[in-house]
Amino acid sequence: MRIKEIRKVKRILLLLSVTGIVALYASFLTPRMKFGGDAVDYVRLAYSLAHGEGYRVDGHFNSKWPPVTPLLHSVVIRVAGVNVTGFKFASMMTALIALWLSYLLLKRHYDERLAPYAVLLAAVSFPVIYWVVDVSSEAPYFLFSIAGLLLAEEALKRQRWLAAIGAGLAFGLAVLSRTVGLALIIGLGLSLLTHWIRGRRSEATKLLLAVSVAVVLVGAWFAYSRIQSGKTSVSTYRSYAFRGDIYNPNAQPNPLHRALENAVGYTFIFAVPDASIRSKQAARLTPLGLVSATIMLLALAGWLWQLWKCPRIAEWYLLVYWAALLAVAWYDIRYLVPIMPLLLFYFAFAVDGILRWVAEKLSRPAWAPIATATVLGVMIAGNATLSAVGPQAKRLRAPEYSGAAKEIHDAARWIKQNRPDAVVLSRQANMVWFWTQLKTTGIPLIGDPAAMWQHIREKQVTVIISEPDEFSGVTGKYLLPALQAHPDELQAIATFGRTVVYDVKR
Repeated sequence: MRIKEIRKVKRILLLLSVTGIVALYASFLTPRMKFGGDAVDYVRLAYSLAHGEGYRVDGHFNSKWPPVTPLLHSVVIRVAGVNVTGFKFASMMTALIALWLSYLLLKRHYDERLAPYAVLLAAVSFPVIYWVVDVSSEAPYFLFSIAGLLLAEEALKRQRWLAAIGAGLAFGLAVLSRTVGLALIIGLGLSLLTHWIRGRRSEATKLLLAVSVAVVLVGAWFAYSRIQSGKTSVSTYRSYAFRGDIYNPNAQPNPLHRALENAVGYTFIFAVPDASIRSKQAARLTPLGLVSATIMLLALAGWLWQLWKCPRIAEWYLLVYWAALLAVAWYDIRYLVPIMPLLLFYFAFAVDGILRWVAEKLSRPAWAPIATATVLGVMIAGNATLSAVGPQAKRLRAPEYSGAAKEIHDAARWIKQNRPDAVVLSRQANMVWFWTQLKTTGIPLIGDPAAMWQHIREKQVTVIISEPDEFSGVTGKYLLPALQAHPDELQAIATFGRTVVYDVKR
């Protein structure tokens, strides 16, 4: 009877948890597009696909973004038109399925007791909600990467060929969601190699099948992309990663310097006050920063222990994934979102191991599970509260933009009403296009003011939006020197806070 009662309580808790998470996510289904240009690219590609115009924007094939996210949102457009709430709902459902698969992966192949804590903590963490209830590639990548890991482990454990094929398809679709998914295929290859060296030929053969399926799928898309545009997302991202506003080789003379900076950034990543920005300007040695460092260092310890004692495909994948982030990316919390259940499992594993050791030293081993449940339960409750009623959550639910985003939005709408024939130059060119459907162009990374002004003339720009841009510094570094060098050819025609709209005299 006692066992039945415990199971009943667990089912009730599971039902309440699922209901609460769905309700929490649904509260962010607003019709406002989150500020950022990538989302508009996905919408424009989805619109082209939905209307049979191919994988093109303004008639040009897009090699930068892999196709899965635009395909997902093209289905929404066919059903409900260009509907931001619909896009967010599709991403939300994709992420919820991914969280459920994360639970199955951790329960079946890691630790049944710690699995629900890790997944619940990931589910209610605001960075996860911020990026997956949105028009972004995080939710599809999250789904297919976790699905691939689960199917690959099932193929090994249950000797199922169909699971191996499914894993290969999932890994391939993960790469076609985000290019960094190549880390999955490389990690799968490392796992294959270790199984082969250890003489587990049957398991190695199944992993080889999964790798082959993934490589064929990804290779077909890359070949098509190269035929259409001469580029693939790999070459596009390689050049993007070393852009002048992201990577300065004079300030960072070698790759090790950059990797060290990224490693420190990720250590304090949870100290970022808003999950949408990089943490270069965030205070680190604060209480929140110390909490972040504790989480990341314990997660690192748990991952290293798993990699050393019992390496699975996920551990090999994360080895390659971390190397890619440290070498060619910049630290941003969005890159942790698809691996958050794994990251928090390693953290929970380390916490549980420490508490077990302490309990053994105190000759109270029975206290360890209770202590683990208490620590992780408090973290889940705290994160759920912040995600429900915290200031960032309130801002994300707000029906209107605020701060610098509102200034640019208002400037764009003013231009639409007063200069309907304008050609607009703005750092947020995609967002301005989304709000106005006017012809827009972004700020190029041209350091010479004369060359920048020549570019403005060549693009036939008639209106310029100059914003403070404390995020990347592009406006101050590239646009303002050109404006200051040509004051007689400009006229300020509107001001919104610190954002100025200029008319370019012809």
